[in-house]
Formats: sequence, C-alpha cells, structure tokens
Amino acid sequence: MPKKVDRARLFLSFDALKGFKELLVEDTSVPRKELCEDQCYELDWKIHQVQEGDTIEIVYYTGSSYSQIRGTVQTVNLNDHYIYINNHKIQLKNICSLEL
Repeated sequence: MPKKVDRARLFLSFDALKGFKELLVEDTSVPRKELCEDQCYELDWKIHQVQEGDTIEIVYYTGSSYSQIRGTVQTVNLNDHYIYINNHKIQLKNICSLEL
C-alpha cells in the first residue's frame, strides 16, 4: 500500500519548461520617459484648457508601462493634481501627452 507522501507526489506540478516561470516573473516594465521643458509647458497649458465634458485623448504612465485612453472628462482637479476620464483617475504628473 503506497504511503500518503508518495501518493501526494503524484499530484505535484510538472515543470516541463524549467525556468519559464522565473522568466515570466522577470521585470518587464518600461522606464518612464522624461519630458523636455517645452513639452512640459505645452502639456501644462493643455491641462489648464481641459473642461469637464470635453472629449480628450491621454497617454499616461502606469508605473510599469504606458496606456492610452480616449473619452469624456468627468472631473479635472488641479488642486489635487488628477483628472477623471471614463471612470479612470489619472494623476497629472503621469500624463505624457494630451490631445483636445
């Protein structure tokens, strides 16, 4: 009669691609690009033009990659430095481009 330990070994996962899990876990983040001074001024000007109800397109940094979103602005809060668009709260410091 097999022991419980031997029986449990039957159900252990088999790693056919040794090291593949570790490779997937590796950091695949994209580094943040810094904007030049002119780009910062232009972006700041555009942000100050945005009004609730405007349809805009934003490219922003998520912390590990860039995302693009297009939609209607719900809230612009310049004091707390964020914008809500399509129920997504985006920090103004993470925006790298904005099209009105």
